[in-house]
Amino acid sequence: MLHSIGVAADLDEYQEIERGLGGSFRQLSELRSYPDIERDMSELAGPELGAWLASLPVGQDVDMRVAWPVDRIGARMTWSTFVDHVSDLWYPSMDDVVILIEANRLLVLDHEERVTLSRLTSPPHSSAS
Repeated sequence: MLHSIGVAADLDEYQEIERGLGGSFRQLSELRSYPDIERDMSELAGPELGAWLASLPVGQDVDMRVAWPVDRIGARMTWSTFVDHVSDLWYPSMDDVVILIEANRLLVLDHEERVTLSRLTSPPHSSAS
């Protein structure tokens, strides 16, 4: 899927996102507790989903890190690339997609068709010392 849109899968990007979350994807629930924006996406499809995402306060050319935790795949792409190809990159009810935007914002599209955009005030610290 990534190759077809000109984006390379990269394990280093996956690991960078994991570090940005404090060392583990297990902290996602806590990080999403108080989102700035939250929406149930179950009623939106294809173009409507892309249009709603495009309306979020993210610059079109912002470079971001994207991860698919279940597959342990990461990639770097621009916001506009993600929005343009969201129906190829996120399969609602199956996938979780975790996106770090400019190191201080977290966008999650989850398998329950819930999307949250949260501000990371300071990344949580891993329990490993």
